[in-house]
Amino acid sequence: LLAGQVDMIILPPVSDLEALRNNPEVNVILGDSDRTIFIALDNNDPVLSNPTVRQALNYAVDKQTIVDSVLFGAGKVVDAPMSSALFGYCSTGSYGYDPERARQLLAQAGAQGASLELLTPSGRYVQDAQAAEAIAGYLREVGLTVTVSTSDFPSFLARVNAAPSANTVDMHLLGWAPAILDADQQMQQFRSATHPPAGLGTSFYTNPAVEQLLAQADVEIDQAVRERLYCDASKIIWEDAPWIFLWTQSFPVVHSTDVTGIGTTPTEKFDAIHARPATS
Repeated sequence: LLAGQVDMIILPPVSDLEALRNNPEVNVILGDSDRTIFIALDNNDPVLSNPTVRQALNYAVDKQTIVDSVLFGAGKVVDAPMSSALFGYCSTGSYGYDPERARQLLAQAGAQGASLELLTPSGRYVQDAQAAEAIAGYLREVGLTVTVSTSDFPSFLARVNAAPSANTVDMHLLGWAPAILDADQQMQQFRSATHPPAGLGTSFYTNPAVEQLLAQADVEIDQAVRERLYCDASKIIWEDAPWIFLWTQSFPVVHSTDVTGIGTTPTEKFDAIHARPATS
């Protein structure tokens, strides 16, 4: 791209984004993505089965600082258990960075000093292993003992996509990107029918109220009602905190200023159908 051999590239190393932004010869697009990045918490674990503990972990992590410093700005902190690009999204709340509140909740739950393992793939998602290390650091700051394990993605999937056992990891970093821009596919993460090995609902989360709302949404044909059902389910899920809710990662595209008409879609595709030479 910089040598003029191509007009557009996708997914440059995010560490190069700042330099590319400062280069007048190219334009950087940080396309919105529906890929939610999160830390799935084992809701069967004796410690993590307590929603107070799970809420504490959310307050313990400074997500915005990680997006800014580790992801080089290539992400947006979520305010719901899904991307804002999906039908059925509604803003459901915020777990702002509040380490003191995290410590109080851990003490309330009797979980001070708990030992937890965090598993992450390396190279699957934007700065995944680096983000996992940063998250572990924040959790240690509120008094938890956290070890981080890294593996290639096939080995990672083999471990997390398995029935509950003594080998089930306490926490793991995962991304979820619905192929269609609808909450139904995102909500598969929160249904007991998709608990591993049947699916990738790897937090083993279930709530009867959520199951009922999603069952209603399955058969509802009124889109406004369906949207409300997903919003109501999202509010319960947010409060239950089966994940450490993190961010949606961006889809970076960089193109020469000699061309225009380039964009992206939330399903992580570039759109160059109407690309054309830029006029001077």
